[in-house]
Amino acid sequence: MSYASMGANIIFNLLKRSDTLMVAEGLHLFRMKVPAKLAGKAMTETAIPEKTGCSLVAIHSDTAMEINPDPTKPLRADAEIILIGSTEGESRFLGLYGASVATRRRA
Repeated sequence: MSYASMGANIIFNLLKRSDTLMVAEGLHLFRMKVPAKLAGKAMTETAIPEKTGCSLVAIHSDTAMEINPDPTKPLRADAEIILIGSTEGESRFLGLYGASVATRRRA
């Protein structure tokens, strides 16, 4: 992806307030409220990377942003998760965990 394309994508995301940020061609960063199917479960129980190809990179709560979160710590229902993955991985995640557009947050 060229610098011009990346710059245009960043401007588009800022203006549109997109839920998904394209980091590089085919690689997206997306953020959403913890889906009900994942609430109370530790990342080690979910196998998200194996099932979807996405990686959880951060958890945002009212009090803090936890980068590279502890995979043994249960996900709180009131938190937001930030994941990175391909377009296909994002679609698999949304399909598996029932996250709807209403649960997604602006990146």
